[in-house]
Amino acid sequence: MARPDFKISGSSAVLRWRRSVAALALLLLAHSGPDSAPADSPAEAKAGTTTFSISSFAVGGDFATLSWRGGSAPYQVQGADSPAGPFMNLGPPIDATSTNVMVSGSSGFFRVVSEQTARYRVVFDAVWSSATHPAAYPFGAHWSGLVGGVHGPDAVFWEVGQPASIGIKNMAEFGSKTALLAEVDAAIQAGFAGWTLSGPGIGSGSGSASLDFVVSRDCPLVSLTSMIAPSPDWFMGVSGLSLLQDGGWVESKVVSVPLYDAGTDAGSSYASPNQAESPAKPVSQIVGFPALVEGELVPFGTLTFTRQRD
Repeated sequence: MARPDFKISGSSAVLRWRRSVAALALLLLAHSGPDSAPADSPAEAKAGTTTFSISSFAVGGDFATLSWRGGSAPYQVQGADSPAGPFMNLGPPIDATSTNVMVSGSSGFFRVVSEQTARYRVVFDAVWSSATHPAAYPFGAHWSGLVGGVHGPDAVFWEVGQPASIGIKNMAEFGSKTALLAEVDAAIQAGFAGWTLSGPGIGSGSGSASLDFVVSRDCPLVSLTSMIAPSPDWFMGVSGLSLLQDGGWVESKVVSVPLYDAGTDAGSSYASPNQAESPAKPVSQIVGFPALVEGELVPFGTLTFTRQRD
């Protein structure tokens, strides 16, 4: 039997298995924090206030029953050939604390990730009125429906300094969701994103709109947008906002939202007629009209992300 070696690094419990002629050797490692340190006991670490550990690994032929205790559901079981990964998900997240896994070859690694997914509600509180942004405040002010996606670091749907995609262009110019949702869907099919986001708009300059969604440790980033209307191609939003902090899900995060220019329409006022920007410019934050009020940039509202629990 191999001598166990224990350390802490991340919010998961890791098990190494190795076949030999005489026996199956197990090397257990516990992970539940950003810094490396000895665990208090074999394969155990603190996950919040609950001890999280792999408790047993029973092999029968080409399969094994992997069991653990502590942590918080949902759990994601993953496998890899090396402790450095990459670890691949073995099935969907589960609430149970044991599962059967296939064992093949001479050795390998299994990892159980605690709190693989989390549920959130985002509330867009718009603050745009003739009092907050008085210059040329338009008739019929409103915000288009919330639209975006939940994704990993390999997907970028919009970014300051980069050209707008067709999806961002259509959202910012017309309030259309179709093309942007298709771009998120394509990223989901490629394995770079997890879910599309689509929610209500706001029928006036000030008001609230909310949307419930799920994130995962594979896809912890949120990109979300809404067109300010009427406008040439202006919108508010966040790009690649992470809801993970220090290895855990944030309970609440409030983001003050400025206004952005998609760079696809040359209009300079709320009611400017459509006039394509040629060539198109990169996405940029608006630092003049209508965001600049008496020499100060005034936000157009906030996005509040709050974790939802049963």
